[in-house]
Amino acid sequence: SAKSFNSDYITIMENIQEFNIKGPKEILDVMGQLDGLLPQMTVALCSYKLLPNLCRVLQRAVNDFQNRDARETARQSIIAATEMLSKLAALQKLEQTAFETHYRELIIQLWAMSDRSIRTVLLSSLKNIVDFIPESAVNKSIFDHMIAGFADSNAKMRESTLMSLIYIVDKLDEVHMQDRLVRCVLNLQNDPEPSIRTNTMIFIGKIANKLKEAVRQRVLCSALVKAMKDNFVHCRIAALKTSMAVGKLLDVPQVAGKLMPQASVLCLDKHPEVRTLSITLLENSIDLIKSYHVRLAEEKQQAKDDLASPQGNTGSSMDYLNTSWSLLQSVTKSVATPGPAAASVTVATPVREAKDDRSPPPPSTPPSSN
Repeated sequence: SAKSFNSDYITIMENIQEFNIKGPKEILDVMGQLDGLLPQMTVALCSYKLLPNLCRVLQRAVNDFQNRDARETARQSIIAATEMLSKLAALQKLEQTAFETHYRELIIQLWAMSDRSIRTVLLSSLKNIVDFIPESAVNKSIFDHMIAGFADSNAKMRESTLMSLIYIVDKLDEVHMQDRLVRCVLNLQNDPEPSIRTNTMIFIGKIANKLKEAVRQRVLCSALVKAMKDNFVHCRIAALKTSMAVGKLLDVPQVAGKLMPQASVLCLDKHPEVRTLSITLLENSIDLIKSYHVRLAEEKQQAKDDLASPQGNTGSSMDYLNTSWSLLQSVTKSVATPGPAAASVTVATPVREAKDDRSPPPPSTPPSSN
């Protein structure tokens, strides 16, 4: 009867322990009451009492989802439990060990479900719980199910998938990051929804510094030029802003040959913001080309200095080459200018045979006009 042992907090804890014997509707009511008490709960209570019971609710809902009659109730339970887990993660009320123990295998089962409502809540909660998901689970199980959302006929689902992919980029391995992700994102530039094409350009700008040099040279500049030709004005604006943001990562010959010509065309665009950004991009590109020119000149001068002032083994070989050239010049000079000893030597001149010598005499030189 004491207030210390008859508070709302004690009542909620008792209701959490009774999740297993409560019906789905009763569980939803209890989770609604828990929502306002989450900031007051300790990390230990959330990790070792609330989290295990929520995972039991999720597991039961996943099993009941196969039953058509219980599907709607199971869907509501999954959505409510997933949202609560996301809030717990955002409030830093979960421990990594407890999360992996109770939720790691369950989240893989949830991502394998093709229900749009469940997929939507998983995408929205990914921002908060991605730090608790190990890289192996992301690469082996979650990534394949995520990119399957690009084939959904619902444009909102495709856009949500694209915007949520940014949270798992740091956990992807080389194959998924440099190959599969890039191909999937570039295909979205042909999406009929203009907002998706715009967000695709923004996404490419965010992952540009994570791509390898060869991949960037192959896809980055071409993607920017394609977006600059888009009929949707916001897509062109996103392409211009992305170009200025990743300017130092672009290949300078491609900037001069592909990017600047298209930016010059946009200087005559009917939208003033596009024209302003195009002019700014051209100015930045010119500065980039000037820096590239200075760098090439410095490299060339450095190469000349290295050739003129050799060091180490290269220097000894160059000294030998210079000595050889000097020796050759001295030999040539001595042959061309004979000394006194060489002048006293009599060289025998062969006698021409007189017989049958009928060669015509040399032509006479005509008199000078003077």
